Amino acid sequence: MITIILLFGVITIACIVQIKKKSNIRDKIFIIVLLMFFLTIPFFIIKSNYELNTNIKFTKGIVDSFKYNQSGRYSLNYYFHVNGKKYTGSTSTYNFNCSNNDKCIGNKFTIAYSEKDPTNNEINLNEFEKHRADTRFFEIDWKLAK
Repeated sequence: MITIILLFGVITIACIVQIKKKSNIRDKIFIIVLLMFFLTIPFFIIKSNYELNTNIKFTKGIVDSFKYNQSGRYSLNYYFHVNGKKYTGSTSTYNFNCSNNDKCIGNKFTIAYSEKDPTNNEINLNEFEKHRADTRFFEIDWKLAK
């Protein structure tokens, strides 16, 4: 996550330096639009994480698949129910033996979800947490789920 923040910082500084150089108005507008684009991405990531933490509820969900994706990581997919409605989620992981592990696919895990928007959710992978590839700006206090 720190790498992403540093990358956005470098891009921001590069854009500001470019604006200060002598360039025509069209170039300046393009750089400002590009800068705004790169600043909105971390804003929405942080906003989603914050919203989950401030409206957090817990339930149990079931891992239903574990698939390789082209980025060299794996996608662990799960589902859970809130007020009779089914929701799904996924998290990115590094390779581990989930497919052949009787403690992974088909088993229940704790899910944290936003009471306002259950599509904003996160899974606690318990003993497999060390394989998680996703990072969060705000840590979830999983002790609250008990």
